[in-house]
Amino acid sequence: MTRMYMHARILAEPRQWRAVADALCAGGAARLHGAGGELYGVWRSQIGRPRDELTVLTVWPEGADGVEAMDLLLDGVADVAGCESQAMAPFVTERIAPQVNVDSDDELLDYIRGDAVTSYHPTSTCRIGSVVD
Repeated sequence: MTRMYMHARILAEPRQWRAVADALCAGGAARLHGAGGELYGVWRSQIGRPRDELTVLTVWPEGADGVEAMDLLLDGVADVAGCESQAMAPFVTERIAPQVNVDSDDELLDYIRGDAVTSYHPTSTCRIGSVVD
């Protein structure tokens, strides 16, 4: 059975994102389950997105209507200022990386070693309390 994944960005009224998230996880999840769907996740990105925006991922059986799915999710949820949603592509249709032909595990490992990068995110760099040596 193929499933449809719906990605939505839900904008809550100012400072109401937590109440909206709680309502989606409680009543919204139950309504989706009753209609054959599933609430896959609700989260709030704190980097590069509006502070009152939630990201929601739902899963539906093949043939479900995306608009009806979002209407069902948001039914009765107060403090929603807006919602944008789209169905996610069920399959990757083209190779993104590596862009060269890789035929063996060793070639794949060589590609990863040559192309992979890490990011350094410094945290806890402030001294707390007194230094004890």
